[in-house]
Amino acid sequence: MTVKEFCWIGRAPTEWLLIYRKNRFGLNNLGTKLSCRYERTGKIENLEEAIRVARQVIEVTPDDHPNLAAGLNNLGNKLESRYKRTGRIEDLEEAIRVARQAVKITPDDHPDLAGRLNNLGSKLGCRYERIGKIEDLEEAIRVTRQAIKITPDDHPDLAGRLNNLGNKLESRYKRTSKIEDLEQAIRVTRQAIEALHVVSGFQVAGFRHVIGCLWPSSDRVCVQVAKSFYSELDQYGRRGHKDRAIALALHKAVKGVCESDEYGKRPLYWAQYVHFGA
Repeated sequence: MTVKEFCWIGRAPTEWLLIYRKNRFGLNNLGTKLSCRYERTGKIENLEEAIRVARQVIEVTPDDHPNLAAGLNNLGNKLESRYKRTGRIEDLEEAIRVARQAVKITPDDHPDLAGRLNNLGSKLGCRYERIGKIEDLEEAIRVTRQAIKITPDDHPDLAGRLNNLGNKLESRYKRTSKIEDLEQAIRVTRQAIEALHVVSGFQVAGFRHVIGCLWPSSDRVCVQVAKSFYSELDQYGRRGHKDRAIALALHKAVKGVCESDEYGKRPLYWAQYVHFGA
């Protein structure tokens, strides 16, 4: 009898729901923190515990729960990390199995499907590099194409996924010498470069707010606007209404330049700023 069956049999549904929520979210948070510590310190013990916790999260998640796919995806990523650290092929094999399962149970219209397909492609690519089975590379290319197809044009991860596809096509070219693969690898790599414009680059790096210029401007004015924007955003943000806070902060930052003696009558210096971000 599994933990899930025991909980369903031994407890009333409402009581089980409370226990499930408490256990799952607590375990999930713990696993995330352990993974962060592993990335920071490199201590394998943290990764081992994160994997154990990820397994527990899946164990306490009902088979029909919408969060099961996310739990499987997380476990697969942690197993892939351990494979890269230890080289144990068993970890990679299991990572692929759970990644397949995560993709399989993710609805077609789910916003995380593209990311999970991309993750599966990454794991299949790792196994191809390790074992050399062309079937793994073929499938990796196929699922990465699927991921790109459903990734919005303005998504910050589009460039990375295009780059992944380009690398896999290059690998197939090296294996088969088909010039079509090399040509396509060049095309998608160019697309990746075009997709990774400056704003996306900052967003990928973790910046929540980016102030962009519609045309070239003075570096000094750009710095002034950016500093003022963040200062004003901090003030307005404390009062709530996030969207209004962003608009007011940018307006006040630009107004400061507009009203200055040096730039007030030169709109090319203050009329081009736009906000990107959450």
